[in-house]
Amino acid sequence: MIDSLRVAKTANFHILKRQMSNAALDDLFRQVRASQPSASQNIFYHRRVQAGRARWSAISFLYDRSPSFLTEDAGIRERICGFILLIEYRDHLAILKSKLDLPAGFSTRYLGRVSAERVDRAVARQGAVFEKIRLRNMSISKHVMRSKTFEADDLQNVVGPAGANRYVPQAYAVRSGTDHYSTTL
Repeated sequence: MIDSLRVAKTANFHILKRQMSNAALDDLFRQVRASQPSASQNIFYHRRVQAGRARWSAISFLYDRSPSFLTEDAGIRERICGFILLIEYRDHLAILKSKLDLPAGFSTRYLGRVSAERVDRAVARQGAVFEKIRLRNMSISKHVMRSKTFEADDLQNVVGPAGANRYVPQAYAVRSGTDHYSTTL
């Protein structure tokens, strides 16, 4: 069933604070299932499958929940299918998921932040064309613009370096050839 998985191009990237063992992944998936009291049998369950120099683990199952637009008193339940796909590569972890969340304890114990500089180097490569950037002002004054967003086919031709003075980037979108990438720092 994993061969039929269709995922978006969106992932969360983290540095691994410590190496994950098979037991840690089993415990993680057990906690994810326990957080949904009506979890069905697994649609798929894979643990640390080797793929070149990377390893991936995945789980998917159905569960019931109240619709977001109705109160619990309505007594209506909807059937949801969720998945989590974890990809380990060296000391990094990419997380792709839909309708399931990682437990806070796991995130605190194993996941660290990837520095903004490393994200910049991975996404904003030589020849990349910036199409959108969201900036936040570092001033503490109440009388300044707190954030601003620039968007164009090629920001280099539209915004000069003075346009971003005293601002730090929060997110941006770039084009590299026919591929589009965006990141939130």
